[in-house]
Amino acid sequence: MRYVDYSEEMPGSYEWWYFGDKHLGNIGYKRKPFSKFRVKVLSKKHAYAIDGGDGIEAITPDDRRFNIDAMDPAATRLDHQIEAETRELEPIASRIKAKLFGNHELTIIKKTNGINPAVEVCKNLGIKYPENVKPAFRGDKPLMGDSFTLKINLPTVRFLARHHMRNFTSRAQDEAMAEEHEARWVKNQLRPLAADCEVMVMFHVHKLRLRPPHQRLKMINDSATGKTRGVYPKPMRIPISKTQYHIPHDQVWYGSSGAWLGSYEEGITTYAELGGFPPTELGALRMIVKNDKLQYVEKVPFS
Repeated sequence: MRYVDYSEEMPGSYEWWYFGDKHLGNIGYKRKPFSKFRVKVLSKKHAYAIDGGDGIEAITPDDRRFNIDAMDPAATRLDHQIEAETRELEPIASRIKAKLFGNHELTIIKKTNGINPAVEVCKNLGIKYPENVKPAFRGDKPLMGDSFTLKINLPTVRFLARHHMRNFTSRAQDEAMAEEHEARWVKNQLRPLAADCEVMVMFHVHKLRLRPPHQRLKMINDSATGKTRGVYPKPMRIPISKTQYHIPHDQVWYGSSGAWLGSYEEGITTYAELGGFPPTELGALRMIVKNDKLQYVEKVPFS
């Protein structure tokens, strides 16, 4: 995990995209939807993004999920997958402020004594940490792509983003209830990880889920009038000390980003099909900030 401060670089109004799980090297990679996503990012002057990892498939023949029929013939080798991800991200490289590694890159890190494909892609694209990211210990060399979790500080918004390693599928018969269960699970997974973030996002699950702040009516006493009235609390930072604060968990945006990998493909049997996983939800989350104030976070599906 690393802490990254972009508070001196951001304009007053901007949008921030949370995207990930491209899985370059898998034949199910959805190139056209991702191309539409790039156009969307580039359509705004002040649009930035974080890539949540699993940029390449990185499944080797000794992995139980390996299926040669599901591999892109042009990117079966690891170096070819790294090159493919570099090409796909190059048009928006100047907008990508951060990149994580995911569990697919982690398998390569373990098998190759430290080679991190996410770091290699960032090197290819010139994506680096800002100068305020210092070595955490002796011998540490911060390189963009070297973290599974990042906490990022913007002028008036702080968020945590992590790839994650677990998944959950609700078995509720009602679809709206199932989606609510899954959004609640996302919140429960993220909530313990930070108490000072307005937004917390995970990747890995291949589902677009969003749990907005809960605006429940609260009763308070107005000392100026002596009367009791109802208010709807707004997200606020409650001071702990001069340099620390916390945000009530029911005032935080919790979400999970979609993916760019189809789970069911004509003519092949994918590991998602074998596992009976639900269809992948293509898309990303987008955070809107105007005049230094967080407006909302939304799900943006692509097809």
